[in-house]
Amino acid sequence: MLDVGKDNFVFRLHIQGERLWSFGLLYEVGLLLFLGLVPMFSCYADNGETQETWVDAEGVYVSTN
Repeated sequence: MLDVGKDNFVFRLHIQGERLWSFGLLYEVGLLLFLGLVPMFSCYADNGETQETWVDAEGVYVSTN
């Protein structure tokens, strides 16, 4: 009986370790994705090009593109 309980305890620790490892892996992958997407969105939002459109004195639409 002692061996069964001991094996059960070791098995439970193994399962708990697997869960912690899986959580750590998901955390790292999520963090890397987040850190990779933040610069991409900031570059997309501000790529250095601005489009200006206005109406000149004669009523003609003028655009910089």
